[in-house]
Amino acid sequence: MRVCFRDLVGNFVAGFTQRQQATLSTVEGRAWALLQAMKEANIRDLDK
Repeated sequence: MRVCFRDLVGNFVAGFTQRQQATLSTVEGRAWALLQAMKEANIRDLDK
C-alpha cells in the first residue's frame, strides 16, 4: 500500500508505504488501505 497526503492545493504533505502479508480480496484490500490511511492521518494530525 502506498499513501500520499496532499493539502487543499495539491502540495505534497506526507507519504508512506506499508506491506500486508495476508491475502485480501480487492474490496478488503481497498478497505484496509483506507483504514490505515485514516489512522495515519490522525496520528500525523492531518485530520482537521
